[in-house]
Amino acid sequence: MNAVLAAVFLLLVVSATVLWPSPARRPPGSPARPASSARVRMPRRDRVRLQAELADTIALLIGPLHRGVPPATALRVAIDAVDVSRPLSQSFEHLLEAAARGEALAEVWLREADALDSADLRFVGQAWRLTERTGAPLARALESAEEVLRERQVSRERLAAMTAGPRASMVVLTVLPLCGPLVGAVFGFGPGDLYLSSPVALASLVIGLVMALFGWLVSRIIIERALRPAVSSGAGAP
Repeated sequence: MNAVLAAVFLLLVVSATVLWPSPARRPPGSPARPASSARVRMPRRDRVRLQAELADTIALLIGPLHRGVPPATALRVAIDAVDVSRPLSQSFEHLLEAAARGEALAEVWLREADALDSADLRFVGQAWRLTERTGAPLARALESAEEVLRERQVSRERLAAMTAGPRASMVVLTVLPLCGPLVGAVFGFGPGDLYLSSPVALASLVIGLVMALFGWLVSRIIIERALRPAVSSGAGAP
């Protein structure tokens, strides 16, 4: 029995080591995050919503910029016209405050991107900074940024559809072993008879639960990594 418990403990330690999340890495060229700012961890569904809201805001920026409206004014109009959720709304508030002070907005975009760990905000910030450094038309740069954001959105939707089957299989394979007591009841055995009648039965219960949890976590990590947007080595600052 002691050997079984030691094996279970070792399995738990190995699982924790493998599954413990590693710190996120910033792509090369992104600005350092201030020590006082706290990074916001968003679920994947919130990141998808942020991407759609950001693309809508950028789309509303392009028209006024083509007509010669100052970027700060166009940004205020676009932000007021789009109903965005937190934490993107807070980032927009910071952008408007910086615009009111006459600051360069590219660094604010990049700072907010780092705080939210958002590749989409970072991409817009890099496009904005490129125009500030080179004098290129901001409207053209944002047109390209919006196109990329829309393409990313379509790709994520396709990935979500492709992983619907594996997600369903993951749930079924995790829940299926839990039906053991029902099968035992059909043959006249209660849960106590199945799992508590001997040390071997108890050990099989513990190991089975640990392996089921381990398999579910590994499957989830594989799917999440498949859905995670890849950051190329050339995604640094222009």
